Amino acid sequence: MSSQISSTALIIFSNSYKTESERKVIVPGNNRLNRLLHQKLIDQVRIKARQVSLDVHFWDETLQRGATFGQRISDAFQQIFAIGYEHVIAVGNDCPALSVVDICFTANAVQRGKMVLGPTNYGGVYILGLSYAHFQSKTFSALRWSTSQLKGDLEAYASRSGIAATILGQKNEINAGEDLDGALSHPTVKKDIRNSLIALIISFIKKKFSTTDFFYRIVLSRKTHLRGPPRFSATL
Repeated sequence: MSSQISSTALIIFSNSYKTESERKVIVPGNNRLNRLLHQKLIDQVRIKARQVSLDVHFWDETLQRGATFGQRISDAFQQIFAIGYEHVIAVGNDCPALSVVDICFTANAVQRGKMVLGPTNYGGVYILGLSYAHFQSKTFSALRWSTSQLKGDLEAYASRSGIAATILGQKNEINAGEDLDGALSHPTVKKDIRNSLIALIISFIKKKFSTTDFFYRIVLSRKTHLRGPPRFSATL
């Protein structure tokens, strides 16, 4: 591992799939499918993390400290910086379109003194890269995390810190069943990830749901679209 890469850590900031499935319901009325979907989403980001030459830290609820999301993620950055890393990249589990290219690009950009944001369709971010030199714990924790204002807050944070913010292409995150179509149709979602998630959903739909069910209409009626070529493309 080169000295450049070893100065950078990657945090997968995510609850365990059990806790995540309790707090975020993608599939109404089916707890088992909801847990399995969250497990798949966490697994897919772990797989991507293993493909980059970065030290990876899975930061679940057993390590998170603080009363608010902002306090918890700020504390995670602070603890990783305290180990001795100069740069930290954080990703979540709810954006299947996050790619290895995104992570590598972010690692290279933060090494050049830039802050990197990958915005989502909800106004949050799917990837965030920041250097220790630009980290201000109190200000960072006070940003409007988990709201549609976060991207703007982070851009303002970069501006006040006197650093350049590099903005990646927008990608969709999954917060509910109706988000699956847009999130899985993105061209950077690997075919095996897309197909495994769709196959899991459809297998449950056939067993558990009627054709009039909400989730059946959202997913099964769109399975042809999801398995086919994407209708749009995005570039960084």
